[in-house]
Amino acid sequence: MARSTLIVTLALPFLLAACSVDGVSPLDDAAGTERVSIGFGTASSTSLARASIAVDGGDTLVLSGTNGTLELTTVAFIVDELELDCDDDSDRACAEFEEGPFFVDLPLGAGRVDVTSRAIPAGSYDELEFEIEDLDLDDDDSDSERARAAALLEDIRLVYPDFPADASMVVEGRFTPLGGDARPFVVFIEADVAVELDLEPPLVVGADGSADRELLVDVRPDMWFVRADGSVRDLSLYVGSLLELDVEIEDGFVDVEFD
Repeated sequence: MARSTLIVTLALPFLLAACSVDGVSPLDDAAGTERVSIGFGTASSTSLARASIAVDGGDTLVLSGTNGTLELTTVAFIVDELELDCDDDSDRACAEFEEGPFFVDLPLGAGRVDVTSRAIPAGSYDELEFEIEDLDLDDDDSDSERARAAALLEDIRLVYPDFPADASMVVEGRFTPLGGDARPFVVFIEADVAVELDLEPPLVVGADGSADRELLVDVRPDMWFVRADGSVRDLSLYVGSLLELDVEIEDGFVDVEFD
């Protein structure tokens, strides 16, 4: 299957909430806010140290291991429940983004893909939280959550018709064993995790609304597919099945950069 760039967002109302010690209340784009964008990108190749890694001109991430070469042309995942947590030393202003879920096709070369942009209240924010999760519905899900999940799954299946409701990631590429022929794959992965990334120093949003801020989550796919012994995972073995990775998926989201 040829690589396609896909970011799915739902045409539903975007809710931003301001929270305090006492709870959460609605907030609109009032004066005294700055616009913040949140995006994802592959971490610089200089920080990828567990294997011999390169990015070719076609946006393919090449992981060379002791057992062969893993070429990744698509790494995409479902992101939901984005939230900026307030600094305990601030006035407790917080921002919760409830527009998702999003299906994020990670740029494997240079660049970033933004999932949301919204004006948030002035304050100091020290942590970004989000979840990587599937679209399998729970009994306690609200009607709006069910509608969002169903709509997103329908859109994903326009590109990946076999995408399971209990998958949260899809990886596409090929594995070439040492001395062997390349074996293509499209693999669906089950990985539901909460990710918490510190903002160091804290992100300070002023009250004059004079600047836009961009947050970039650095992702390291090598931490998911390169083993500690230097070998790479032969993902071609899992075509037609749902893969449960025996790694800490949240560890692959390594840092948040912001201007």
